[in-house]
This record gives sequence, C-alpha cells and structure tokens, in this order.
Amino acid sequence: QLEIVVKGKEENGDLSFVTSNAKSHYVPIYGLYENYQNQVQIYEYIGGARGILISSQTIVTSILPEEVTRPTEFNTTYEYFGKNLMLLIPALNSYPLAFDYNGDIRFVLTKNLPFAPVILDNGHLLLGSDRLIQQPYYVTGLYEIDYLGKIHGNYKIPGGYHHDVHELPNSNFLVLTNDFNGTVEDKIVEINRNTGEIVDMIDLRTLLPELQGPAEMWTTFDWFHNNSIDYNTATDEILVSGRHQDIVINISRDTKEINYIIGDPEGWNSSFVEEYFLTPIGEEFEWQYAQHGAIVLPNGNIFLFDNGTNKSKDSETYIDANDSYSRGVIYDINAKTMEITQVYEYGKELGSDFYSPYISNVAYYDENHYMIHS
Repeated sequence: QLEIVVKGKEENGDLSFVTSNAKSHYVPIYGLYENYQNQVQIYEYIGGARGILISSQTIVTSILPEEVTRPTEFNTTYEYFGKNLMLLIPALNSYPLAFDYNGDIRFVLTKNLPFAPVILDNGHLLLGSDRLIQQPYYVTGLYEIDYLGKIHGNYKIPGGYHHDVHELPNSNFLVLTNDFNGTVEDKIVEINRNTGEIVDMIDLRTLLPELQGPAEMWTTFDWFHNNSIDYNTATDEILVSGRHQDIVINISRDTKEINYIIGDPEGWNSSFVEEYFLTPIGEEFEWQYAQHGAIVLPNGNIFLFDNGTNKSKDSETYIDANDSYSRGVIYDINAKTMEITQVYEYGKELGSDFYSPYISNVAYYDENHYMIHS
C-alpha cells in the first residue's frame, strides 16, 4: 500500500489518501492547486501507518479558465472545516468545483454540467449532461463521472433531465424528467443503473389537480415545477418539491399514492385539503413558499429551503421582497395525526439580506450541522 500526500500551501492544506494493496499502482492525483508548483509525496503504508518516503514529485499546474467561478469571500477556519471540501456548481458557468477551508479551488471539471452534484455510494459524481435537449435547461440525461473527468455511465432519458436525482438502495436512480406533451417537470422515472432502462414512472398529473393552489410563477406549461427529490429508506416514501404550487409531497413508492402534503392550503379544494394537507401546530409556525431542496433527515424530519416568495398565495397580501426573507426550515411530521410542527429555522433573523426569490438549497452534514445556501 501507498500513502499519497498532496502538500498544502500550509500544513493544514495537506490532502492524502491510501491506495489498496497491489504490486503496481496507477494512482490518480487529486487536490492540486491551480497555477502552482504542487508537491506530491509518496510514502510506504505499512500496518496502518505511514512508512518511509519513496518519492517526491513536483506537478506544475496552469491557471484555470476565466469562466471558473471564484469566491469573493471565504469566512471559516480549519478547526471547523477540517479537510472537508465543499462541492458545488454555480448557476451560470456550471463548472463543478470544490473549495477547501481557505477558499482555494482543489477540484474543477471544465464542462458545463448543470444542477446539484450527487455523490454516489461508489465515490463517483452524478451530474446532468452538457447536451441541451430543450430550453432553458433540460439536458439529455446524466453522466456518472469520476474526479478525473472519466465518464463511467451516460444515461440518456427520453424526456431529458432537470434539477435533481437520487440514488436508491438498489443502486437505481430516481430522476426528475418530462414528457414535453404539453407540460414539463411533472414526471419521475426510476432508471436501472446497469442497463439505463426506465423500470418505473410516476406521473404527477394523475395525483394532483393542475389548476389548484397556483403560486405567482404558475403556468399551464410548468404547473408544478418539481425542483427536488429525496427518498426515505425506512418508509419507502418519495419526497418531491413543487415550487409553482408551494407544496412538498410525500408519495408511497409502492402504491404511488399521496401520503401527505406540506404547504399552505389556500386556493385548494376543501375536500383535497382535508384528505392530504397537514395541520400546523404551534404559534411560531410558518408555511414555506416557492421552496427548494426538500430532504428527509435521518430522524424522519423534513428539511428544506423556504424561499419565502410573496409569503402568501393571495396576491392581495403579497409581501414585498424588501420586507421578505428566506430561511432553512425543519418540520416534524406526524403522519398518523396529519399534523406538522416547525422545529428549526435559520435566515429569518437576517431579513431581506438573505432573501432569494428563486433557486438555493440546503444540505445535512450531521446532527445540528447544516448547510443553508441562499
């Protein structure tokens, strides 16, 4: 075994990994700095510990293209951030990249690959392709790619890909797609990981009334605008976010029936509300509007980014952007009593400085450790 060490600009910036046992090694080098004389050291690795230095190499890199997005401010410490890297994709020049604790770019793919990167169980990335199928952002499908840019899978989807994908326990992919038959962003397909075949499909038009509960952005073409998908392994339930109806829906993967809906019931038929909508508990409770990034936490709670657009479904009571705010919010759901409680929020106290009328995201790292991105 070998230990590969990419030396940082300071000791805290060192990145290292250990190879498997072999008599010969073909070793990828990750974590280099741009426009820098990178020092890479190779050590013996014996009995779970670093041994003697075998080789030291200098790898000189060039400056990255101007299209690569660089941070304008980075405010953290090594003590907090450690050797983790933050992986993200900017919205316009969609080059996937990763930053270390110091704001230095340690990884980039110089291809426009849209939407949030998904880290697969095998360590690869799942990303939207760079081939547009229809404006504004529907691409032909998905690439499974490693950190050196090698494509391990190219999944072409008849209705294209947008926004989000989730890896199931059986290694298949739940993918947000379209059929372009008069509407968009209202189909979910399950793709066989090995063959690329579609093995299951959910058509949200069969579950929801398209004309009810419209948000300001609602159109007959993009009536739901599904912008995220997640899966609860414990309950075999799918969670999707419909921005243009201000709702998050929990669906049984087996029966393809709605279990409950999170959202303001204003503008919905009373019988539909009574059957599916949750009842809020507590004085501090607020509904979400034009939300993004709804995910299931390990304890079953629902975490999402509440854009807070208009903060109402009634145009007579819309809140102006200057007086609005966005937030990360966590809801506790009691599916038996059909009740919902707000247990956490962040962003309201920042006011309009943190307000984002569209896009944005949240992520869960561990207990009480979240990313909230406006």
